[in-house]
Amino acid sequence: MSYWSYPETLPLTVSPVSEPSLESEQPEEYNSHVCLQRQDIQESHSIDPAAFEQRVQATIDQYKLFSKGDKVLVACSGGKDSTVLLHVLWKLGYTLEAITVDAAIGCYTKENLKNLKEVCARIQVPLHIIEFRKEFGKSLCYIQSVLKERGYNYKSCHTCGVLRRYLLNRESKKIKPRVLATGHNMDDEAQAVLMNFFRGSLTMLARTGPKSGFSTASLTSQAPNSRFIPRVKPLYFIPEQDIIAYSKHYQFPVYYGECPCSSDAYRREMKSLFLSLPGAGLDKEQVKKNIVDSFLTIKSTLVSQLTPAGHVNECPICGEPSAKDICNACALLAKIQPQETVQEQKTSPYKSLHSDTLIPLSISLPVIPVVSGIVSEMGDSDL
Repeated sequence: MSYWSYPETLPLTVSPVSEPSLESEQPEEYNSHVCLQRQDIQESHSIDPAAFEQRVQATIDQYKLFSKGDKVLVACSGGKDSTVLLHVLWKLGYTLEAITVDAAIGCYTKENLKNLKEVCARIQVPLHIIEFRKEFGKSLCYIQSVLKERGYNYKSCHTCGVLRRYLLNRESKKIKPRVLATGHNMDDEAQAVLMNFFRGSLTMLARTGPKSGFSTASLTSQAPNSRFIPRVKPLYFIPEQDIIAYSKHYQFPVYYGECPCSSDAYRREMKSLFLSLPGAGLDKEQVKKNIVDSFLTIKSTLVSQLTPAGHVNECPICGEPSAKDICNACALLAKIQPQETVQEQKTSPYKSLHSDTLIPLSISLPVIPVVSGIVSEMGDSDL
């Protein structure tokens, strides 16, 4: 029997939903195209699992991310990073639940979800599943195609990230964890530092780190916030190559390739930059660590200089917190609705751009002029 096997009952939380077929949204060959994009990484080095787990524990302790009495909600995709994080926190004895967002990207997300269910079932961690089709009526790929048709050339990762963060914060508050833990590793964070420097986004940079946001205080000493679930990154100092090795050591049922929708992502360019670093006696893994360590030495200064003044707004459409008048998710969703529908009334249902089929959304748009500074271009992240 495989190390990973299903028990008789699965601790899953998912509401049934009648989904439109994927074929009605994409060409027939789309599913096979998605599957062919995935690549298994064969190369890995040996690793001491116990030492790996203690490195994660050291990050949790050093930055006081959470404690043994806290409920930790792990944001999972079914990929290597979040699967490793879930398993490590389980082995370390934390109280866990898992949450995933299914963006309906063909068999890519279908297989990842199947693998994630298997892992959660094996270690008996409850899994909460949120579905794009249930929440927005359509898959990510369909939403992206409508945006492009209307002249919005957002990258898929941008669209997915805005909607995913909205859903995670909204649904996490119902579960009431102390923190939401994500699987960002040292490679991800070194790339994020340089990406924000290259873009001149120092405010965004100041919000990164083992704890997301502008606060530098211990999360274990703060009272819970009813509007935000703090996000933490226990794998912050763990190189990607070590995560791959740990995953392969336990033979987790995961794929190691990139999301097929991320082919045009800026992060892909940054990964290529790191791979092409010149030798010159520099160890590439040490370079990544130097980048994150250097950033952390200036983070408190950046926070003190760049923390935005004023209070956080509440989006009048969905009620979620936002740095703007309207949150990024609602502004994005407004862009895929017909202009006359957006301007009609507060609670009208939304029509597809290509048919008269009603798309029930979980939010209602108030009267918003489509050409407006409120429904504006957005950055890569909301709050």
